[in-house]
Amino acid sequence: MHVTTVERSFEPCSESGWYGYDVHLSEPIDGALIDALAALGRLSRIRTLKRPFFTVRGDGFLLRGITGDRFLRAGFAKKDAPELSDILSAIDANRDPAD
Repeated sequence: MHVTTVERSFEPCSESGWYGYDVHLSEPIDGALIDALAALGRLSRIRTLKRPFFTVRGDGFLLRGITGDRFLRAGFAKKDAPELSDILSAIDANRDPAD
């Protein structure tokens, strides 16, 4: 799995003091990726829903995603999103060598 694109989110996150980005992935979100992202902060996960979702809260950022989707949403307290590189590195570290 790898990141295909990162774009500013159209959701009005900045109204609440956050700056949003959509991180698009080459494959659907799975448990291995969620576990890799969990190392960045505090993981909350609800697996019992029809579409299980997760959040990871870190210092200055929030990640949200749904298992099976090919993107996750990232919100940052700072406009330049300095934590984004750590998130992209965590996704890349979870990459299958065959990718």
